[in-house]
Parts: sequence; C-alpha cells; structure tokens
Amino acid sequence: TAAELTAEGARLYGPGALPTYAPWQYGRPGFPYAELTPDTPALWTRAVENGEPCWAPVALTHLNWRQGELRSLPRTHHLNYAGIATG
Repeated sequence: TAAELTAEGARLYGPGALPTYAPWQYGRPGFPYAELTPDTPALWTRAVENGEPCWAPVALTHLNWRQGELRSLPRTHHLNYAGIATG
C-alpha cells in the first residue's frame, strides 16, 4: 500500500497527487473503480518524477497487469490504450 511504502521512507506519485473520479462516481452502485487511498492494496513500480526516484501505481504504468491472482486487487484507474501504437 501507499501507507506501507511511505512508512519505509519511499517517495510516491500516488494518493493526493493523481487525478481521481468525483465522489458521486465512487458512490454510484456498480461503479467499477475504487479510490486509490493510502490503504488501498495496489502494485507499485519504480519511477522517476522531476529527476527524483519515486514509486508509481502499476495501474497507470502497465497494460493488462490485472491477470491471474492480481485480479483480486481493486481497479483504481481506467486502462487507457491511447498512444500505445506510438511505442
């Protein structure tokens, strides 16, 4: 979780820095995404922000990561394929 990484002294590009859905969307029955909070279970990957190492949510950096046992993790962001053809 973001809270665990922060407790270890890691710098994050995560909750509070990322765009979110509106509160009414999260509250709508059947809405497919969970809010990324400090306690939301998520995979994280190493990244660089403004030249500094940090950790970013895999949901924003990898395609098709929610496979197999990882499907149990909450969906926090839409999987966006825009620009994938550009490499």
